Amino acid sequence: MSFRELLTKYESGTATKEEIRLVEAEIEKNEAINEYLSEHLIQAMPQINNVPAANGDKSEATRIRKRINRKFRNAVVASVAIVLAIVCLVQFAVFPFINSRYYNPLDGRINVVGVNEWGQMSIDMSVFSELHMPGYETPFVFAKPEGLGRYNLTIYQYDSFRNYSETQYSSRIIRGKLDQSAIGEAFTRGLGFNWVQLAYGNYTDSEKITIVDNASRNELARLPESAHVKAYLFFAETIDMQALTGFVSANNAQVLWAGIKCSDNETLWDGRFGFSPLGKYIPLTPRAYDSQLYPLLELDDSEPMGGVNRTNFDKLNSDVYETHFISMLQYMMAKDDFMDVIGFSYDYSDALSYVRQNGVMCHGVVVSGSRDVIERLATNPMVRYIAIDDVMVSAFSR
Repeated sequence: MSFRELLTKYESGTATKEEIRLVEAEIEKNEAINEYLSEHLIQAMPQINNVPAANGDKSEATRIRKRINRKFRNAVVASVAIVLAIVCLVQFAVFPFINSRYYNPLDGRINVVGVNEWGQMSIDMSVFSELHMPGYETPFVFAKPEGLGRYNLTIYQYDSFRNYSETQYSSRIIRGKLDQSAIGEAFTRGLGFNWVQLAYGNYTDSEKITIVDNASRNELARLPESAHVKAYLFFAETIDMQALTGFVSANNAQVLWAGIKCSDNETLWDGRFGFSPLGKYIPLTPRAYDSQLYPLLELDDSEPMGGVNRTNFDKLNSDVYETHFISMLQYMMAKDDFMDVIGFSYDYSDALSYVRQNGVMCHGVVVSGSRDVIERLATNPMVRYIAIDDVMVSAFSR
């Protein structure tokens, strides 16, 4: 197969991995050759001006030098023009074409006043973390291009229990794959134990469930009155959104995350679906997504929330939460490229079918509050199990 045929396959997207590697290697080689020629041909110009006169005939030598210089200058100008054309082709055609084949975290750049520029991965990560990471928000992923399909990342994550304290993670994307070696728990925070095991009790290790529950209740009794507690509460039966708002309002607790039942045969990963009734600490800008396609993807877009008060949980009706949760599932269904980059797999289609058939039903919540509030919640007959996840000396601790 000729190189021209190989290049045609490459441009049409039908080349194999080995053929792609060969074409990209040739591109890099061509760049190196052009750089070499542009530097050394110009340096060679003075050597032409030193051509000696033959038999003392200076006028003839001058004419020869002029002809040679003119031809050489034309050759240099032509070479430089070719080099510039190739550079432009590579910069504005080849590089964008190659980069378009991989996930670009900076697609759809959105300028926010007073905040650095960010793009597609910030939106994807914000929705992903709300769905699967109880009590944590990831509103920003800043990316710096570093070559073909390469980006250095800085991921900003906030702990809603600890007064939105910030953690930064550094990693990189290399041609559509996230470097997992330096990312830590940036994609898995929020569950310090097996959520499904406690929520459903359908594992054989029932003694462990009881031990965690009893230990948490005993620990609550020993905590100082000033303590601020983060706990997982699991309901005896699933409840709808209207019952959830009533449960929270009656107990003066702050719900950081509500777990939603998305399957009858939940596994650890299937059970990690939910949403933050508080809305986001740093909301998505309205220009970040298609609000017609994904209504209320951001809760702050709802009229009762108004983007002003994050404590008015009871003012939002069940329809708002159902719409919000379903929009998040629909949004992630269209994000196969993002999921492939981070290396996770959730069946959003099945989850969406389940909640549309059975309703948006909550099987447990992550709450924060004073020791007395959490202790009162633990004795509520609606609560099946409780597990303490984190404790601060007071609500003002960090």
